[in-house]
Amino acid sequence: MKPTNLPNKQYVFACLLFGFIFSIRSYAQITILAPTLDFTQACASADFNEYQVTFSFYPVQNLATDNQFIIELSDASGSFDTPTVLKSFTSVASPTKEKFAFPETVSGDNYKIRIRSTSPEFTSPESAAFSAYYAVHNQPFSINSYDSSVNLCQGETYTLQIDNNNTTASPVYYPDLTYIWYKNFNEIAGETSSALTVSETGSYYCVVDYGDCVMDSYSNIVDVSVITDITPVITSDNSSNALCAGNTVNLSCNINDTSYTYTWFKDDAAISNSNSPDLDVTTVGQYYVSINMGGNCDFISNKIDIEALDIDVSINNGESSILLIPGNTINLLTNTTANSPSYTWYKDDTLITGQSEADILINETGTYTVKVSQTSPCAIEKEAAITVVSPLYYELEIAADSNYDACNSTNTVLNIITFDAVTSEETINLIGSTQSYSFQWYKDNVAISGASDTSISIIDASENGAYTLDVSLTNDDTVISNTLNITLSTDVIEISNDKGLCNNQQVTLSANVSNTNYSYQWYKNDSSISGATASTYLTNEAGSYYLEVTSTGCTLNSNTINLIDGGINISSSTPESDIILPGDTKTLSIETDAINPAFSWYKDGEEITNANTNTYTATEIGTYNVLVTQTENCYSEAEKTFILSAPSDFSATVSTEDYKSCATDIITANLTSLTANADSGAINLLDGDLSNYTFQWYKDNESVVNATSTSIEVTDPANNGTYHVVVNVPDFGEITSNAIEIHLASVKTVTIATQDSFCNASSSVTLSTNIQNVNAVTFAWYKEGETTIMDTSSALTINEAGTYYVDVTDGDCVISSNYLEINAFDASLISTNYPENINLVIGTQLTIKADGAESYNWSYNNESISNSNEALVTQGGTYILTASLDGCETSKTFTVTEVENNAISIPNVVTLNNDGFNDTWALPNFYLNNPEIEVIIYHTDGSIAFKSANYMNNWPEPDYKFSSKSPVFYYVIYEQGKATKKGSITIIK
Repeated sequence: MKPTNLPNKQYVFACLLFGFIFSIRSYAQITILAPTLDFTQACASADFNEYQVTFSFYPVQNLATDNQFIIELSDASGSFDTPTVLKSFTSVASPTKEKFAFPETVSGDNYKIRIRSTSPEFTSPESAAFSAYYAVHNQPFSINSYDSSVNLCQGETYTLQIDNNNTTASPVYYPDLTYIWYKNFNEIAGETSSALTVSETGSYYCVVDYGDCVMDSYSNIVDVSVITDITPVITSDNSSNALCAGNTVNLSCNINDTSYTYTWFKDDAAISNSNSPDLDVTTVGQYYVSINMGGNCDFISNKIDIEALDIDVSINNGESSILLIPGNTINLLTNTTANSPSYTWYKDDTLITGQSEADILINETGTYTVKVSQTSPCAIEKEAAITVVSPLYYELEIAADSNYDACNSTNTVLNIITFDAVTSEETINLIGSTQSYSFQWYKDNVAISGASDTSISIIDASENGAYTLDVSLTNDDTVISNTLNITLSTDVIEISNDKGLCNNQQVTLSANVSNTNYSYQWYKNDSSISGATASTYLTNEAGSYYLEVTSTGCTLNSNTINLIDGGINISSSTPESDIILPGDTKTLSIETDAINPAFSWYKDGEEITNANTNTYTATEIGTYNVLVTQTENCYSEAEKTFILSAPSDFSATVSTEDYKSCATDIITANLTSLTANADSGAINLLDGDLSNYTFQWYKDNESVVNATSTSIEVTDPANNGTYHVVVNVPDFGEITSNAIEIHLASVKTVTIATQDSFCNASSSVTLSTNIQNVNAVTFAWYKEGETTIMDTSSALTINEAGTYYVDVTDGDCVISSNYLEINAFDASLISTNYPENINLVIGTQLTIKADGAESYNWSYNNESISNSNEALVTQGGTYILTASLDGCETSKTFTVTEVENNAISIPNVVTLNNDGFNDTWALPNFYLNNPEIEVIIYHTDGSIAFKSANYMNNWPEPDYKFSSKSPVFYYVIYEQGKATKKGSITIIK
């Protein structure tokens, strides 16, 4: 073939077209939306493992022909770090629905799914989290070898465990499974193994833990019974449990039952031939009885100690010695168990005549003995002794009160803080005791007259010294305290001078205290003055002087006096340079140390008449001087200068707070700033006296009547406008503030509503607003999504569903209403729990329930039977429901056909598909409508799903909600309060 030569332009176009197509293919991309799960949780097993996911992608045309979609599963925590591929497939349709199966390893509550494409490559967002479990074991299993009853003694334990036959029929075959155990249909927290140790009465079973999934992997029920305890108690016919020589004590048990076996024990050894509730005892020992009720349950009584009769004797609860404080008395008291005892007392083995009572009052040391005797039931005599001793020595300590601080406190009180009588065995605190002791305080070893109390007050430094206390006891012994040195502070030392230092004259410095017990030392310029050791000192030298005073080791310094030869000083708290405002005043003030000073004030170099005190009130700007002259001692002069200036200009600002145009009802405009400006800075005049200032507010440049304060309140939208204020400053003129716009709202909120119902296409609905004064505003009605104004009146009539709103214009303000959605009546909102065709077992009843309406009316064969949301069906026929919602009405007809009850046994399966067969748990007629038979149905977690006497084959109702595909329940049937039937029920949907 002869080759064809393309013209240059065609060749270039072909190249560009090829490049463009290649570019599109090279950079084509798709977007995959987050997948939607067609399930809420995954409860998979070998019997069921098919689930579906839906996802959308775009644009479809960008898919490559070799593209594969991959469904990926996260781990149990929702992480895609190592995803699991569930399925790979192709699809060119969006949205796409795809079925898949879960792997047998899934077990958790936070799985997620995502979709990934291969060409082009894209990964979708994650799906919502869900729980997923695969039931590797999904069939009933046995515990306790199907033995349904276990009997225990009180305190005994028993282990229930899942039977393991080493096949897949037992869940133990799968070592990774965990379990939930139940007692009386209540979950036992923390028990997750294949065995459970029990010790309490109850009905026990377990299920494999598949999270929220209820599968068929559950056990039989085992009833555990614990034999009730008995409490045998033995007593003796002798309340003291005492055995006299030749006598017998009878022991008896409170439980007397010939069906029990009794075994008596002495000192833990069984007594032969003792099968009786009574036992005669002739020897001492510890006795108890054991009762056997059959089996391994033995019950042990209390123990009784039988002892030979004796008596106990002691003095003061067995004390061997007791301390007698001089001046005290002690009561010695006999403690004994003797019967009707008699007493004889001895001191140091000598009989004390006239003492035959159990106690004796003594005040002397020595050894005291009491002999106690009894005559019945056995003649016994015993004695006890106690030694009465004196203290070995005494400890006495004094101290100052807690606030005392040496050399700083000005007074104190001394008290006894320790006063103890000490023996070899104990220490007794004597503080506060009532003995007739005498006290004497000493200072520097000299008795203080009248100081005979337990404390002493020291009021000033003249009483400083070494203190002790003597305590005289009633036995003529004297106890001497420790020595306590007290050093109180001297008076506050102040010095003064009699005159100033002038012309080499002598100045006398003197102290405010003069005490011969004190020592003195004068200092000049921080150096001690040789020989200056009196309370006064004469000098004619300038310098800084102070005095040091010492008393009993405590030293205090006085104030300091500065002597200056002939000079005077001037000071002032008034600024030397300041601003004076128009109409204002400034007080100029000074202080001086001049003696008998004279004052002269000057303004701009001119003396001011009658200005002759240390203060002057200025009213004008200028330079002010004050001349101070000392007129006594040495003549001296000093001068101080003050400068007062005027502001350069003024400014005013007005503003509002919390104001929002077109939204605020009432607003106050305030003068928020009035400032005088000077070279030294700005001064806020609002903090000062404004009585000489005047104010006038303006609206739209017209003065407002009576608006002459620093604020103005606007309360009426008719007064909307531009506001400012003019301030008249004395001696300056008028200042005009800034201008602010105020626009109050006459309409704040617009609400639309309707009282009508939109029942069908021929209905009309009128929408109205809450606006009262419709003449002051304009209206514009809209339907959401459209820009065309539907109407401009205050109300709108519509005849189609949609969302509507209105814009209300008030001057410059536009206020939008709420959005009101008008929906056509939807009859599907009213639902029922039964279909229109119902089979009713003869002799039973059922209840049809409706939901979603505001009012209901039920009729049977055209006669009204109920105005509630439910109707009781007891016989066949035609039932009609008429329901009303939002002013609209709809009806539904039910045809009920009576059928025979063919149940001959208790079923364990219910097929909930409304086909008229096995739709409820149908029991034989014997169990129906019987008040003495109660039916209780439990969830596997132990909670009650259904409970009823007079059962009518009415469970479950058609709208019963289940948490899994084929949920399992347990049932118990009670006849006259006794459980006669137990089992399980599986619901197949």
